[in-house]
Amino acid sequence: MFLIRLCLLGILVTGTVRAESLIVADQTSYVAGARVELTLVLVNDAGQPQTLTAPAQLSLRPRTGNVDLRMVLHPIAAPSFAPVMPGAMLRVRYAGELPAGLSGDV
Repeated sequence: MFLIRLCLLGILVTGTVRAESLIVADQTSYVAGARVELTLVLVNDAGQPQTLTAPAQLSLRPRTGNVDLRMVLHPIAAPSFAPVMPGAMLRVRYAGELPAGLSGDV
C-alpha cells in the first residue's frame, strides 16, 4: 500500500450565483477501503438571498501517483439546492468508499 495525497476535482456551484466553498473532512487520513465522509460548505457571499445548488457528486483523484484512480462521493442526505440568506451557509454531506490500494491524506 502506498500513501497518496488526495485532492478534489472541480467543485462547482451551478448558475450565476456567487458563493464561497469549503470542504471539511471528518478525518485527515484514510486507509484503503475506508468510508470517506466530507462536508461541502457553500457560503452565500452575495448581498441578497440566493438559491445555492450543490453538486450531485464530488470527485477525488490522487495528487501524485496513479492518476487513473478516481473516487466519487455522493450526497448522504441533504437538499441539492436551498435558498440561503446573505452570509449564511448550505452544508451538504458526501460519502464514498476509498478504492483498494489507495490511502492518504485529504
